[in-house]
Amino acid sequence: MNIELIPAIENDRAFFRSAHHLAYRAVIESMFGWNEDQQDISADKEFIERNPHIVRFEDKAVGAIGWEYKADYLWFGPIYILPEFQNKGLGSFLVKKFMKDAQDKGMPLRLRTLLKNDGAKRLYMNLGFKVLSSTDIHWHMEYKSAPGERVL
Repeated sequence: MNIELIPAIENDRAFFRSAHHLAYRAVIESMFGWNEDQQDISADKEFIERNPHIVRFEDKAVGAIGWEYKADYLWFGPIYILPEFQNKGLGSFLVKKFMKDAQDKGMPLRLRTLLKNDGAKRLYMNLGFKVLSSTDIHWHMEYKSAPGERVL
């Protein structure tokens, strides 16, 4: 799959925000209702804090992703794939890429997803993630590779 992850620059903030809104609006709306100003603030916070990259597929910007190396694990997320590019294997490809990276570094891969984001939770569970805990808002999940396990 021809996917590139391009480090985001300030000029990408509007696209990052738009990808957040388009990819997550239905889930956020079902949980909290939709407040555009509040969601702009939330997306901008992630843009600043989450090492944002633009996901390019076939020379098109199709989403955004972030990750962070912590002392003892790799934090994955957010991942926003535009709706017209969802269910085409892009999200699975990206998650597996980070699963392999975490495995190569000998550390677990952790993430969180909204409680009502059933599709994301199902994807992560199918890929071998386990639920560590939950809050009123999120599932906290982790993938640890078994010795000798091959990701992909």
